[in-house]
Amino acid sequence: MQDDDKFKVGLNEKWDGALGIYPVNLVQEKTNILSFCFESGPPRQIPIALYTAYTMNGKVGVSWWYCDPLRESRSQNKNGETPTIFKKSVIDEEIELVKEKKINYYGDVAGYIHQAFEKYSIKNDKIAIMGSSHPTCEAFCIAYGANPHTIEYNKIICDDERIETYTVEEYYSNPRLGHRPIVCDSGISISSFEHDGLGKYGDPLDPDGDVKAMTRMKETIKPGGLLYLAVPIGKDRIDWNAHRVYGGHRLPVLLEGWELIDSFGFDEKLFDMIPGDSREERPSYGYKHALFVLKNTES
Repeated sequence: MQDDDKFKVGLNEKWDGALGIYPVNLVQEKTNILSFCFESGPPRQIPIALYTAYTMNGKVGVSWWYCDPLRESRSQNKNGETPTIFKKSVIDEEIELVKEKKINYYGDVAGYIHQAFEKYSIKNDKIAIMGSSHPTCEAFCIAYGANPHTIEYNKIICDDERIETYTVEEYYSNPRLGHRPIVCDSGISISSFEHDGLGKYGDPLDPDGDVKAMTRMKETIKPGGLLYLAVPIGKDRIDWNAHRVYGGHRLPVLLEGWELIDSFGFDEKLFDMIPGDSREERPSYGYKHALFVLKNTES
């Protein structure tokens, strides 16, 4: 996660730190007042027209944590994004670390994944991995006997035949499938959906981007299949544009329509966590990841 310090100074008087950071880089589309494009990196401001929706009528707080994770790739490749590279040699090393239980992954999440996969087997599953910039999750899935299908906004080039990779567009608009996605046995999303709809990775601004991602999983995982979902838990807020933090208001909305089978690291007492809390995952983060095991119930 990249914290862009140079944009933390010189707050624009128009925004005054309440809606974003300087300089303004949002452009409202003329044909749709609720649609925006952004220039020179991800959006530095929450559009006024979308503010109420993003904050759930004031139930969700807002703080500023500006990230531009694709800045380096844009500067190196001005004609387009630089693909993410997954090397088999790296994946094999990660698999060994997983088997030895030496992986450190989003605080305690690595341990939660071990517990979940040991209790709810994914062996021989075709498993959808939602969002991936490094093949740690893929290594977990292979180590536990599954066949990973990674779905990511950015293009991934992988030389490991054990892993299928798709962009979001390729997976959900595949003409060979009649524009129907490949149905997987199970799915896993580790600290991914909380970013959806914030524009951090070039995705469209959408106050319900995270909820729509969960809805999309309904057509990605077979009925009765399991979704292993890890998101940051704390006092409800958006750290713009880094991520959402899920508390007593937003978490039930995110999980609606799924049957909660189990959870690891979750406690409702975490709903009051803010930066500086002794329970937080890392200093000043103000949250702690939890892992939920959810069943795709029949609609």
